[in-house]
Amino acid sequence: MERVYLVVVVVLVVVAWLSGYMVAQYMGGHEETVPDWCLELKESYGALKEELREINESYKTLLGNYSLLLARLQETERNYSAMLGSYEGLRAKAQELATRLAEALGNLSRLSAKYSEALRKLAEYESLVNALSANYTACVKAKALIESRLIALNNSYQELLRRYEGLSAQYQQLFSNYKELLEEFKTLQANYTELSKEYRRLKERYEALLENYSANADLLTRLVVRTDLWNGYILDEEDFNEFLDSLLAEDTKLARKLSITHEVSGLKTSQRVLRVWSWILSSMGYFPDSYTRVTDPFLYDIHVTHQTWELLNETIAKGGGDCEDLALLAYSVLSATKTSSEKVYLITILIGEDGNKFYGHMAALVVRTLSNGKEYYIVDPAGNYLNGISMAYLVKGVYANGTYWEVPLWAHALSRETKEYLMRWKLATIVYYMDGSQLRTPAYKHFREASQALRDWLGYWAGQLGSIVFDARIRLDTIGFHKIFQNYIDVSSFLEEEQ
Repeated sequence: MERVYLVVVVVLVVVAWLSGYMVAQYMGGHEETVPDWCLELKESYGALKEELREINESYKTLLGNYSLLLARLQETERNYSAMLGSYEGLRAKAQELATRLAEALGNLSRLSAKYSEALRKLAEYESLVNALSANYTACVKAKALIESRLIALNNSYQELLRRYEGLSAQYQQLFSNYKELLEEFKTLQANYTELSKEYRRLKERYEALLENYSANADLLTRLVVRTDLWNGYILDEEDFNEFLDSLLAEDTKLARKLSITHEVSGLKTSQRVLRVWSWILSSMGYFPDSYTRVTDPFLYDIHVTHQTWELLNETIAKGGGDCEDLALLAYSVLSATKTSSEKVYLITILIGEDGNKFYGHMAALVVRTLSNGKEYYIVDPAGNYLNGISMAYLVKGVYANGTYWEVPLWAHALSRETKEYLMRWKLATIVYYMDGSQLRTPAYKHFREASQALRDWLGYWAGQLGSIVFDARIRLDTIGFHKIFQNYIDVSSFLEEEQ
């Protein structure tokens, strides 16, 4: 287009130039006459020249527009190349998308089949849900019924559990009793064997006595005379001390023949005092002496007293006695089994005016000398006391609802027959108490100071005799030794300093 336009312009320029030249030649040869066509041609030349100028201006404008369009065309070509590259990329992506679309259509077809299958299964599940809903309603009703039954069963279970715990405790106690009885049976069996041997020996002696009746009759007469030695009236302190020496000596001699003496002989002091104390409490009872009429040889009068001192065999035969009888029993067995490092005393709390018509309490005291000090044991069967502990028979019972009750019966307050009955029929178990707390085993206090032992014992009796016991006089007695101390502090000093 640009080339055509250029050719037209050139032709027009040439024509204009030729026209002008011809006019000039013609005018130069024919100055006088100018034809009309020349004038018209001149006018046309002027018009063409003007048109040529306009065309030239338009050409410049078009040339500028052409350059601009050419630049745009080049830019368009570049953009086309870029778009062509993008087109190729898009075409590749379109092919990839077409492939994916085909795969998606395949997947859609498969999913449609699965959807149809899912719809079918959904219908089946809906029918199952309806059936399950009906079953759930029935289950809810059954659950409510089961829960009510469960509550009833749980209540029954709790009741059975309480009864089981009670029975289990009873079983444990029975099993413990069984083991104790088994040990006691073994002991009794051994005692039976020993008694059988003793029986044979006694039978032989009895037969020998029958053969020597006349000699035995004479011996019996002498025994009656010896028994008369224990009858009489105490004249004064010296007479009382002589009587007490003979009584303690006779009781110690009798104690050596008791089975309990053979059982505890050789045991440690701590074990021996516990065994003797337990034996007295389990086989003897506490009761006051019977009222006895005594003739005063000087005033020829009859006195009534309830303080009589009995021999060991009398106490055992009666099944118990008061504090001095049980204290004498404990003293006799412990004295018969003591070692060279031990001393045994009767210890008495004296309360009253100048000791006349006194009331108080008596127990046994064992002092053991060690390489680094001493040990003190206060054996008080009548007071149910041994270095801080007391013994009780724990009687158990069962209420109608299966719960248990327990009542401790103090050992010293029960008769021998009652204690034997409770143990024979397994109605009670032996327990121990210290400072108000129940103990299953007799873990008593160990005193290394005399003052500590005496304070604890007097504190125990202060609850029954009053605080006056701490200010009372204390009497110590053993064979060949009799002394009254003004207070327990003096007794403590004497015991700790004695060699």
